[in-house]
Amino acid sequence: MKKIVFYLFLAIFMTILGVSVYYFLQYKKFVNPYPQASKSYILKLIFLEGYRYSNLKSFLETKNSDKKEEKILVIPKKPVHQISTLLEKEGLIKSSKEFLILIRVKNIDRMIKTGEFQFSTDMKPEEVLDVLLAGKEVQFKVTFPENITYIEMGDILEKANITKASTFIKLCESEEILKKYDIKYEIKENYKATLEGYLYPETYYFKRNTPAEEIINRLISSTREKLELFKDKLKEYSWSEHELLTFASLIGKETGTEEELSKVSSVFHNRLKRGILLQTDPTVIYMVTDRKSTKYHAGITKKHLTDKTNPYNTYVYKGLPPGPIGNPNVRAIQAVLYPATTSFIFFVSNNDGTHTFTTNLEDHEKAVKEYWSKVRKSQKGEK
Repeated sequence: MKKIVFYLFLAIFMTILGVSVYYFLQYKKFVNPYPQASKSYILKLIFLEGYRYSNLKSFLETKNSDKKEEKILVIPKKPVHQISTLLEKEGLIKSSKEFLILIRVKNIDRMIKTGEFQFSTDMKPEEVLDVLLAGKEVQFKVTFPENITYIEMGDILEKANITKASTFIKLCESEEILKKYDIKYEIKENYKATLEGYLYPETYYFKRNTPAEEIINRLISSTREKLELFKDKLKEYSWSEHELLTFASLIGKETGTEEELSKVSSVFHNRLKRGILLQTDPTVIYMVTDRKSTKYHAGITKKHLTDKTNPYNTYVYKGLPPGPIGNPNVRAIQAVLYPATTSFIFFVSNNDGTHTFTTNLEDHEKAVKEYWSKVRKSQKGEK
């Protein structure tokens, strides 16, 4: 009987010892790569759930898919178990449970970032986790064509889901913002200053829901970086920053051909020197469209050209208009400061993107007749 009790006790002891050694080895396997992990969590994982380290290791080495597919996903500010479920649902990990265990043994629950991130379906779990820890939100490409207005910029930003157009436009018209960026302008009747002309048009990358003021700061900073290139040349003229950008916006609106920029500039320079009205349609259209655009449209009439309530009307008021009518690029700014040497005081469209430049009214009127002849033929489908 004593022998039976002894062997029974020995069997129980050996079983307990074996189980203890097994679980101790499992514990060591977890602790070695994850020394920062909660010891109580690992013990609970092993003893209560019967989870083995080999399960986690297998999970870590498994991609959800061998097919690479880019995915942009918004990670909300929610508990990590809900984030794990979302990642599994979106096809980025095989198991939300095992991904949650990975987060817990790494003890990084509070280090997961929220935001809009870019993943790939062929990532391993730890690569997915690296994206969540880095917090580097995906940025979206936004291109502002040269010479567009701030209202058109607002529309582009809203369509790209970067910020609301109304918020952007309101800030562009804010006196507080004008003061913040030291926008100096001459106060004139019916004229309301805005950030028009100071928002540099080029390609940018923004995060979704970027604050409008942050966007404005980048655009203005870019413009002033460009202006810095010409600070010495600008000293040769008596213009302010505001006048330079106003002049450049007229040139940019009158021609899309880079070769003609300096010629158009020369025409405006010659007219200003002689005290001749600039008579440029885009300045009139700017207010007719309520600053929304300066593209040609059939709605412009003689009444618009004689409207004295329009402070931008260069058919009525001499000199430059009170402010820019669009946002010019560096080439238009350069054309203002380096005009071609000509005697031209007129130019008219050739209806093909180019212009005919003339030095007298008679030749100009001939060029205008030719222009309208081309327009009528074009409308009839003739060549």
